Amino acid sequence: AFVSHGVPQKEHGQMKLILINLNRFSSIIG
Repeated sequence: AFVSHGVPQKEHGQMKLILINLNRFSSIIG
């Protein structure tokens, strides 16, 4: 959604992993 069309697939994957980690972190705190 926020990813621009010019972003390489590798970077996109890393952003996905970061978002997943953030969700997990929030779940642990919450």
